[in-house]
Amino acid sequence: MKNSETRGYWEERLAKNFDLSGVGFSSLGKNYNRWMYRVRRHVLLKTLGKLDYDYHRHLGRTTKILDIGVGTGFYIDFWKKLYQGKAAAVDGVDITAVAVERMKKKYPDSQFYVADIGESNVLEMFGKKTYNIISAFDVLFHITNDEKYKRAIQNIYSLLEPAGIFVLSENFVHSNLSRAEFQVNRSKEHIERLLEDTGFQIIERTPMFVLMNAPVNSDSKMRKRCWRVLTRLVSQGESMGFAVGAATYPIECLLLSVTDKGPSTELIICKKAQEQK
Repeated sequence: MKNSETRGYWEERLAKNFDLSGVGFSSLGKNYNRWMYRVRRHVLLKTLGKLDYDYHRHLGRTTKILDIGVGTGFYIDFWKKLYQGKAAAVDGVDITAVAVERMKKKYPDSQFYVADIGESNVLEMFGKKTYNIISAFDVLFHITNDEKYKRAIQNIYSLLEPAGIFVLSENFVHSNLSRAEFQVNRSKEHIERLLEDTGFQIIERTPMFVLMNAPVNSDSKMRKRCWRVLTRLVSQGESMGFAVGAATYPIECLLLSVTDKGPSTELIICKKAQEQK
């Protein structure tokens, strides 16, 4: 997959739908995607709250945050609201010009870069700038080239300050990888080994969905059947998408509170090693 083809795909997709369905599960509509993003916010807040003093001591006015794959700015909003008045910078990277142009207008106090985090020269545009927190939510599995995926992890590591935090969500499948035109689901073992070989320590891990997202990490016929029923209901229109999302959201949150494994996307938080004095 050429970089120009990937960029063109996302430019066209966001130009048509610059909303959560454009960056999320496009076939499920706007309203259902809004409920899915509410789940993501819920899980992220809960997981960040578990972190110890080493993380929370970053909450000073010098905190610098970078979100990779900003899209419509959902996580830029999240970080700015979470650290309101406590962050020196909340910047972003996206492969598309349409996303970056809109983010620059919405957040003139932040820096946004049109870039592919998997490119070998991407660090040059940042100069000596580094960050305390870097996030990449449902982004890296869209890097279909394995070498670029590895380089993306390495570039993120280089952009983090010592003891910095990397927050990512991925489809950590427990079987062989699966490839599609614009997405690759890699194995849990492969991703963990790559993170650790790069120098990251995995400090938190939790499922992001149980019911409300595709069960890509499950062989259960029942789960797959339930997912097909849900998608058929949601595809009937935005009103049905809202109703299904509203009905399943509290159940999803309850299930997430009692399980540490899920059949879909997972959230991982990694820490960069502290430099030795």
